[in-house]
Amino acid sequence: MRWSYMRMCKFLGYFFYKNFAFVLIQFWFNIFTGFTAQAFFDPWFITIYNVIFSSMPIIIVGVMDQDVNDKLCLAHPRLYIPGQQNLLFNKTTFAAGIAKGIFVSIIIYFSIYFSFVEGIDAWGQDAAGIFQMGACGSAILVVIVNFQIALDTYHWTWLNHFFTWGSIGIWFAYAFLVYAGPIYKSVPSALNDPGAALHLFENANFWFLILFNVGACLLPVLALRFLSSTKKPLLVDTIRANLASYMKVVEDKEQAAEQEVKDARRRAAAKHAAARLRQANFVSSGKHGLQGQMRSGYSFAYTPGFGDLIMSGKLKKGGGRATSSRGPSAMDSPAAQPQFLDVGRASHTTSDIALTAESSLET
Repeated sequence: MRWSYMRMCKFLGYFFYKNFAFVLIQFWFNIFTGFTAQAFFDPWFITIYNVIFSSMPIIIVGVMDQDVNDKLCLAHPRLYIPGQQNLLFNKTTFAAGIAKGIFVSIIIYFSIYFSFVEGIDAWGQDAAGIFQMGACGSAILVVIVNFQIALDTYHWTWLNHFFTWGSIGIWFAYAFLVYAGPIYKSVPSALNDPGAALHLFENANFWFLILFNVGACLLPVLALRFLSSTKKPLLVDTIRANLASYMKVVEDKEQAAEQEVKDARRRAAAKHAAARLRQANFVSSGKHGLQGQMRSGYSFAYTPGFGDLIMSGKLKKGGGRATSSRGPSAMDSPAAQPQFLDVGRASHTTSDIALTAESSLET
């Protein structure tokens, strides 16, 4: 959720920025043409500027960008505060994006104007042609807006590199294709000046203007970000500036937590093993005790006196005689001797034990 908020705010801010820069270049040009609706850029560039030259880099950023990884987000809940307080996109940030777009448009147009207005190209012709100025402006604009999204990108993948630098390369391929002679001969009505790009590339002012505008438009952005991150840094700025140390702390905590879980499982396994050992020892000792001692399944008697008689030892295993204080009884005869077995062999039922006990008591 935090990444989604950050990506959406970045997408919206960049969208307004690049389109204000694009539209206002045309506005400044119309001031010098008396607002005659003369287009500064060629119609093809106006059509595909937002489709090809400046769309894919911000889409990739809006889908894949992340300032810090998920482990650091979970380890530092305060990173969610900017989203809760709406710090990344509000009236202030919106106005800042618009102001940046206005600033870039002024730098681009007037640097081109003062460079071309009285200049000549390598062929000795007037360099202030509308098509050469428009081609120069479109090239600089594409370079600037793609460098800007490069500065705004935190998490770089091969897709970011491919579309960011590829968008700049596509403009040069477009310039060769659209302003080349064969296409002009095939569709002459679609092109106004087939030699504009070739003349432009041979003009040293064109390459100087690209470098100048990159520095003039992006250095202030870098300076403001540096001051912001040093004078009033957000938590994410602090973490990114010390990313290795913060990641080490998180990894140490994870290792400690994993070790604690392992120790808890080891203690639980030891307790379980000890419990099973005690149970096994108890069962083993019980079996040996039953083999060495007389045990009766008739633990409780229905009539008082049966239990005492059974537990007194007068009823013995193996045909031993049971005597009583009352004198001789029928139990003295061999046929009346009770044959008791232990619980493991249980050949006599409880009813046999009861009958034998009754005979002894009657005697």
